[in-house]
Amino acid sequence: MTEVEVDIETPDGVMNTVVMHPEHGGPFPVAICFFDSCGIRPDFLEMPRRLAATGYCVATPNMYYRKAREVNLNPDEIDSDDPVYDDQRAQMWQLNRSITPQNCEADTRAVIAWLDAYSHTLRGPVGAFGYCLGGRLSLWAAAFVPDRVAAAGSFHGGGFVTDTPLSLHKIADRIKAEVYIAHAGTDKYVPVESLQIFEKALGAAGVRRRIEVYSQAHHGFTIPGRDAYHAPSAVRAWERLFALFRRNLPQTPASGDLGDLQADIQVI
Repeated sequence: MTEVEVDIETPDGVMNTVVMHPEHGGPFPVAICFFDSCGIRPDFLEMPRRLAATGYCVATPNMYYRKAREVNLNPDEIDSDDPVYDDQRAQMWQLNRSITPQNCEADTRAVIAWLDAYSHTLRGPVGAFGYCLGGRLSLWAAAFVPDRVAAAGSFHGGGFVTDTPLSLHKIADRIKAEVYIAHAGTDKYVPVESLQIFEKALGAAGVRRRIEVYSQAHHGFTIPGRDAYHAPSAVRAWERLFALFRRNLPQTPASGDLGDLQADIQVI
């Protein structure tokens, strides 16, 4: 696996971004992975890494770059009710709320422009997927960059229904992508009623969609290492994402290319 961190120029500065793709083969279809509220950290990078290993070029941008180049909060501590973590929770919410739909559009377009110029990518439709906060960002990307985002996946995402003018349920008709939403059945951050409102808006707009409630899962159920991780639900969620992207993104033809084969034993 090739993994590099690059700096992408945006109208507001430099956005550090982790880019991953297989070591051999390509060019690869493109997907953007949007992080959860706790930032880019080692455990979270297993999410883009798993998709990249199946034959994608995946970019994970630091959408908090306007505030900080590095954010590595512990989601299990933040999800607890222990007041000792109040400062971390306050920091997380401040960062979370700093990202606007306009910022998301500008940053998504900057990432796509960088990927278009990268020699390992297929140009054309791209995918977006995200977790928690990133679930909303993936759907914002679909709404505000409909000319490029052809598939969007949201996993235990939220903030779909708000009283703001650009709430996702109010701009559902901008989405041209196929959408998949995986909702945690006991998600304390996202009431199922808001999901019903959003589903109705997507239906009225004619958006191709699949929304599933994982009844045995809690918020954060897809991310290994988290207290809420639920393996059966996480595996099903990956199956849905892989199928979503296969349907909507160009795929690299199988070539069997393993690079320069050698007769001796290689230690990697």
